[in-house]
Amino acid sequence: MSANIYPVITLPVGQIRGIQRQTIYNDEYFSFEGIPYAQPPVGELRFKAPLPAKPWSGIRDCVDFQVKPMQKDPKTGLAVGSEDCLYLNVYTKQLHSSESLPVMFYIYGGGFYKGEGTRYLYSPDYLMRANVVVVTFNYRLDSLGFLSLKDRELQVPGNAGLKDQVLALKWVKQYIKYFNGNNENITVFGSSAGAASTHHLMLTPQTENLFHKAICMSGSALNVWACKPAKDYAYRLANCYGYQYENNDRLVLEFLKTLDAEKLILHNLFNEDNFGQELAFAPTIEPYRSDDCIIDKKPEAMLPTAWSNQIPLIVGSVADEGLLIYRSLRDHLERLKISHEEPESVIPQIIKSKENSELYKKLIEIHFGHEGPKENMLQEFIKFYGCFIINYGIQRFITSRLTYSKAPTYRYRFAFDSPTFNHYRTLFCGNDLKKGVPHAGELSYLWFSSASWKLDSSTLEFQMIKTIVDIFTSFSQTSDPNCFALQPTKWKPLNSSDNYMALLIDQVIKFTEIPEKDILSIWEKLFQKKKKNKISFNKVLIAQASTVELSISKMSRHLTASFSHFENLRVVQFNAYSLVKHLKSAIKHFHLTNSKKRTSLVMQSGTTDEILEISQGSIKGRKCASLYDQIYYSFEGIPYAEPPVGSLRFKSPVPAGGWSNVRNCTEFKVKPMQKNNMGIIEGSEDCLYLNVYSKDIKSLEKLPVMVWIYGGGFSTGSCIKDKFGPDYLMHEDVVVVTFNYRVSVLGFLSLCDPALKVPGNAGLKDQVLALEWVRKNIVHFGGDPNNITLFGESAGAASIHYLLSTERTRHMFHKAICMSGCMLNNWAFSYDAPVLSCLVACSKGYKGPKDNEKLVLEFLQHLPANELIDVDAINDEVRARGYLYAFMPSFETYEAEDSIITQPLWLSMKTAWGNEIPVVIGGTSFEGLLMYPRLKKRPEIMSRLAQQPEKLLPADISLFGRRKQVKCLSETLKETHFGDKELNEKNILLFLDYFSYRLFWHPLHRVIAARLKYASASTYQYCFDFDSPTFNHHRNMFCGNDITEGVAHADDLSYLFYSYYSRPLNNDSKEYLTILRLIKIWTTFAKNSNPNCVYVNDWEEVKTAGIYKWLNIGSDVIFGDMPTGVMNKFQVWNNLYGENLIE
Repeated sequence: MSANIYPVITLPVGQIRGIQRQTIYNDEYFSFEGIPYAQPPVGELRFKAPLPAKPWSGIRDCVDFQVKPMQKDPKTGLAVGSEDCLYLNVYTKQLHSSESLPVMFYIYGGGFYKGEGTRYLYSPDYLMRANVVVVTFNYRLDSLGFLSLKDRELQVPGNAGLKDQVLALKWVKQYIKYFNGNNENITVFGSSAGAASTHHLMLTPQTENLFHKAICMSGSALNVWACKPAKDYAYRLANCYGYQYENNDRLVLEFLKTLDAEKLILHNLFNEDNFGQELAFAPTIEPYRSDDCIIDKKPEAMLPTAWSNQIPLIVGSVADEGLLIYRSLRDHLERLKISHEEPESVIPQIIKSKENSELYKKLIEIHFGHEGPKENMLQEFIKFYGCFIINYGIQRFITSRLTYSKAPTYRYRFAFDSPTFNHYRTLFCGNDLKKGVPHAGELSYLWFSSASWKLDSSTLEFQMIKTIVDIFTSFSQTSDPNCFALQPTKWKPLNSSDNYMALLIDQVIKFTEIPEKDILSIWEKLFQKKKKNKISFNKVLIAQASTVELSISKMSRHLTASFSHFENLRVVQFNAYSLVKHLKSAIKHFHLTNSKKRTSLVMQSGTTDEILEISQGSIKGRKCASLYDQIYYSFEGIPYAEPPVGSLRFKSPVPAGGWSNVRNCTEFKVKPMQKNNMGIIEGSEDCLYLNVYSKDIKSLEKLPVMVWIYGGGFSTGSCIKDKFGPDYLMHEDVVVVTFNYRVSVLGFLSLCDPALKVPGNAGLKDQVLALEWVRKNIVHFGGDPNNITLFGESAGAASIHYLLSTERTRHMFHKAICMSGCMLNNWAFSYDAPVLSCLVACSKGYKGPKDNEKLVLEFLQHLPANELIDVDAINDEVRARGYLYAFMPSFETYEAEDSIITQPLWLSMKTAWGNEIPVVIGGTSFEGLLMYPRLKKRPEIMSRLAQQPEKLLPADISLFGRRKQVKCLSETLKETHFGDKELNEKNILLFLDYFSYRLFWHPLHRVIAARLKYASASTYQYCFDFDSPTFNHHRNMFCGNDITEGVAHADDLSYLFYSYYSRPLNNDSKEYLTILRLIKIWTTFAKNSNPNCVYVNDWEEVKTAGIYKWLNIGSDVIFGDMPTGVMNKFQVWNNLYGENLIE
């Protein structure tokens, strides 16, 4: 396409704007993403059935959508996504045609605890080869989607996630015609848990006539993990977070509604009932019937009368389903000795009964041979568990269909094995296995994803994409999957006499008997004869746990009350081998940890209230215990400014007034209004509050004060305790202050007219006012107003650098720690703030004269804050101007009493009062890992740098009249970072190294050089280089499992603050030692202006050591020379600036 086309569709609920896109193979289609089909399921709607979305006014931008449901990322253990997630995407080949197009409605898998309906995983590039409409959508997961309570009045019977699916289907039925879709020809298809969901929808009367055919890929409602009886998991979940009352549904619900959404999915619930076979939160039999009930009895009982017995079905599996659990089996084969000693121990308890002993023998023999299972039979165990987890459920599904349904049932077996394109084998097995078709293997040929690439049309993989797409779309169009790609093979529907026949989809396609026939026939007989036994674990699965002193049953009771922080315990796959490993780890932790410490993890209600008098009035806080049992005092949500709303929007903050009653400052959860990294708008415009955490409010000797400023590119961030818990810092005698400041357009909009009093930098002025409050009030918390240290990271560090350079803050603080940021970073200063302010107004509908700032301001002050904060519409202009973010600190065009930035940055650095106070400054050893997700999502960034190497140069060197040298300088920089390697995606690590210097380290280096020349006070330089495989949370967030080494931007925060993604550590771990070291170094500097302490006694300041020595904080803490390669790169970057390095 030469230019983007943005079609607008008018729905009965409002107008939406989409975009015309091109697939990876240049097929054009229309995309509409992020259409709300339900109201946000938050507040009182949490856990309940969804409500249809409300209409909207204006045109809703549906050009891009990347929000996933709130879930725990199994790679990182972190919470990702948003509770406000109920949106869908529509992709249509044509908006207008003579006949409306068949509709394909996809339900993602993920075990009901993870997954998303975004283009990142499920891009329709392949399906858009055909004339179809494709719909993907989000539904709620885990406890948010499947919590169940028995009390009818509470209206939380369970299966909210399935009810989301039903509402999305109703939306499609009602509105898909506006996208040229045929609402009388809708196919529901899904994989794994998505296939099980599809089957559930086929069984419930709620969906009758909502769809017309179905495709179930590797899953059904009859799989053991796909439906469970209602149990008291809600009560157990509440116990994890400190609930200590009776098992009363109403009390439990009220408690759970007060918790942050992250906690509701970061639990680790398990018990004897669900080892490897059942998830805590999944589809369940609802305890009572309601108008929107989905499952009122066991799926087996719903089969005979299911309305879907009248619609055609495709059901299938892959050749090696068991590869799903390859890693767990590989890592624990030595513990399968018991399976050889007691062969029947491998039989799942769900199908065990005394009458079946002969069948057990047959099953064991057919899987493992005459000698029975042995620990070296990895492939045999993979096949065995593939049958148990997936295949037997599918076989039961097919048998039931052939018993009760007269509509066609087609079966397939996907066996196409690619050495490079079977992405899910790589996901499950890494590089261990080069062959095998794993669970979900066919999805690589159905959807383009972040793991895909453009294939040559001559490859077998490309031909398989054409085959799969042809089969699925032909079935959606005509209810018959037979198509050109299958010729001359004829795919026949099954009948009761040949229910083991299937279409084998491989390099050669044929209709034949499945090789698992004999095995599955025995599995079927076992289930036909099984007793109604309670699901539990078997001896093989608990072999490892039996070697410890604590019995499984006792351990289960202990953990139910106090394992909320042990993130590795959660069962995230349908097997118990990985669980066994986690059980041993948990039990080890319980042996190493005394009972008092265990109790403190969940005894949140054990706090006591404390009342303090401050200048504004009385406040109530709490005396509480940290994660490691340090007692401290907490006061959260103290207002330091009036709410910056109405006429105060964009303007300098006004000090908060007083109050007469005791103000409750026991908890604070408010973030500044922002659009977070997941694209969700959250927070409040009324946000200017601070938190004080004091080790001793009655200390005879006043304590040093540490004021934290958060990062987030001046666009996101907050001071809430869930992100910046003071638990680690409370090891030392200090007072810690965190606070909110305004971000993005609300904090950094700038106008030139002095009469309007919006010169910009309101967010920085918030920081100044918070500092004034601290200076005035901190003595009431035991803090020393004459010993205040500012410390911050990224944009927080850049903020501190600004505060070091403005006379407004002289005497307000006495030392500073700048972590991974300074005001010379190109993401920390805007030269175009007034222009961008006008652009954002126009993007929101301003039609007045662009040069009339008074009208612009009035327009922007009357916009709803949640609409104003979404500045994505000007992102193209922002990027064109070379900025990462739209609104940042900027030069104030006129001087006022509270001005922060009124002179060029270098001039302010030379004359800064901050040159008179000591500073610690540094960063992490691989800052550039921050850019990994951006480069993966937008590889054109790398392509552009390869094609135009002059863009490798920092933008500000052109200010010094050296444009004639650009080519030579850029070639030198290219050679320094890339050597003889090509600038392409294969060398993404080299790009990340380059961005480490461009975005972070070289600006810091220039600041250190300037301090060396202009500052009279000490400057200490450090590099944080501690690399943990599990505790470097930001690397995990940025890179997942793609990059498993390197210390990323903000990784040091994991060792400074307790956060929602943290966990308790053994006190003999290297991670725990790193926390102690970092805390001691930082707090020692805060106490006496010198960071040397018990962990380091030879850290020299830059004046004596020079700028090429630093303190390396790694597995060991060592002061010495930088690595030669780092030093050389700094010198190359220095040469770019020549004489203007510090000018």
